[in-house]
Amino acid sequence: MEDLTQKILESVDEQRGRMKEIADKIWELAELGGKEFESSAMLMDELERGGFAVERGLVGKSPGTGAACDMPTAFKATLGDDGGPSVGIMLEYDALPNGHSCGHNLIAAAGLSAALALRSVFDKIPGRLVVMGTPAEEGGAPGKTEILHAGHFGNLDAVIMAHPSDRWNTGSRFLSIVQPKGGGIVFRGAPSHASSEPERGRSALDAVLVFCNGIEFLREHVRDGSRLHYVITNGGEAPNIVPDFASVNIYVRSEYPDELERIKKRVDDIIRGASLITDTTYEYEWDFPWYSPIKAPAFYALVEECAGIAGVARDEFIDYDSFGSTDAGNVGLEFPLVHLDFRIAPLGTNWHSGDSAEASRSEEGVCGMIKASKAMALSLYRIVADPGVREKIKKDFVSGKNG
Repeated sequence: MEDLTQKILESVDEQRGRMKEIADKIWELAELGGKEFESSAMLMDELERGGFAVERGLVGKSPGTGAACDMPTAFKATLGDDGGPSVGIMLEYDALPNGHSCGHNLIAAAGLSAALALRSVFDKIPGRLVVMGTPAEEGGAPGKTEILHAGHFGNLDAVIMAHPSDRWNTGSRFLSIVQPKGGGIVFRGAPSHASSEPERGRSALDAVLVFCNGIEFLREHVRDGSRLHYVITNGGEAPNIVPDFASVNIYVRSEYPDELERIKKRVDDIIRGASLITDTTYEYEWDFPWYSPIKAPAFYALVEECAGIAGVARDEFIDYDSFGSTDAGNVGLEFPLVHLDFRIAPLGTNWHSGDSAEASRSEEGVCGMIKASKAMALSLYRIVADPGVREKIKKDFVSGKNG
């Protein structure tokens, strides 16, 4: 085991230069969700050169309707066989409108490096490694949930990914989230001249404002660990025209799945109320939720131990409540999951900002990425090689699922 551990560490170090090139190129491309054609092609090419069998482009399945959805920038790469344990790594590579301010370029390179470093393991130990290329984590296009429901993950003993942060952490407190599909909630009214014939108008913007006020009153009556935030996406064209069209988008989040459903129903009531008060109509449809993953403390402990071997001091792991949401959570309902946060910026850095975008192509970012690659690869190696480790993780996961 010690020989393979050292080989994995050396392999990640040998790939450092190439992984930096890939991370920097994905950073420069800054392709939005569902449009990551060059970024995903680069990753698939590297995996094929590394001996993986790559399925380019996947067909997902909507969890709500069961409809097939074409996902040309998703991929699945496999190594090994089904004669032993099966583990997975997830890659993300989509950008936000302000670039890679969430560091997905480093997620892609970290996961790729870990996967390539594990080649030596699967030459010697029966088992299978699955690398899932998952687009559009930032929303707006099919992602992990659709890949999961189409069965592409198969049956995994564990799955892992890494995400840049301002600290190291393995057990972030994610919130379940639900939002309307597409552009959000649309209200429709009747146009008129706002000064000469206001009585003929029915303001869709009034409906949006009544909705927003309703959400503000609702905030006081949700459980701790819940969040509501919205933005008006269309409020009309000119002040002297009563808007016959207006729209608003909202995210509903909660630590508790049952509370998420309760809040969502209250939001439904607010939408109907806003429509009645303003004599307007409305259109919207809720998307499928992203849920919080099931906790797996034994898996967290394993990754922290392996991160220590990779050079991360124990006191660099900082427990905190991230209150973020991710479609990886839905994967974590089916398989033991670690979403490893790795530090690339000073504590307190504002995420999704210009500062975090610059950090994702910094030397500190590369250093964090390399340590995260080692931690992921070593953890999956231990899971494949040691039945006792697998059993502890499975026991935690089953207990969390039943609890």
